[in-house]
Amino acid sequence: MADLDNRSKRASSVQILIPSTLAPVLPDGTIDQADRQHTAHTYSGILASSPGGVSLTVLDKAQFRRVFSFIFGRVN
Repeated sequence: MADLDNRSKRASSVQILIPSTLAPVLPDGTIDQADRQHTAHTYSGILASSPGGVSLTVLDKAQFRRVFSFIFGRVN
């Protein structure tokens, strides 16, 4: 869960929940990624350019059968 530890994050989250609410970006003299996401009605607490924690691994047939049988029980 993202921390709403500053005014910009709180305003961004309110603007997502209630789109008719005008919650302008906090004027700080810069326009960074968080400000652009805020004005595009997306949450600015988690930057879109930050890398995600998901990695994909391609399994061969034997590995797939082992994982599948571990999760769902014995497979014929």
